[in-house]
Amino acid sequence: MHEAEWEKSCKGPGGAKWPYGNGFDANTCNTEDDIGDSRSLSPAGRFAKCRSGSGVADLSGNVAEWTSERMIKGGSFASGDYAVRCSARKNGASFTKSPRWGSVAVRCSCPESVRAGFGGAFECYDGNIEPDSEPRADTRG
Repeated sequence: MHEAEWEKSCKGPGGAKWPYGNGFDANTCNTEDDIGDSRSLSPAGRFAKCRSGSGVADLSGNVAEWTSERMIKGGSFASGDYAVRCSARKNGASFTKSPRWGSVAVRCSCPESVRAGFGGAFECYDGNIEPDSEPRADTRG
């Protein structure tokens, strides 16, 4: 996903600062808690209120996400308010040397045309992807 697409999904139609609004709330998404302590990785969607105005879950906290431009967006379960804003970004090249490297993932979009190419191996809902079998390799070259 391109950085601009990710950010637009995060800000939603109202251009929010965080996916859920313009005021930070440490209990809405899986970020540092309200006293600054790190949480731990949680299953996708566990923080039900952590949705953007576009309906996409977990764009703030839990795991930071790569964009196609090798930027890191969204922060992680160990990130504070500034790092989990929709507009926050970190250079991916420097992040790979960080002890938090294991808290970065890739968000995949999943339109029907893509699912068909993988034999329906993924089921998409509200911007999240749930594997229902092992994905097949992309053989399109």
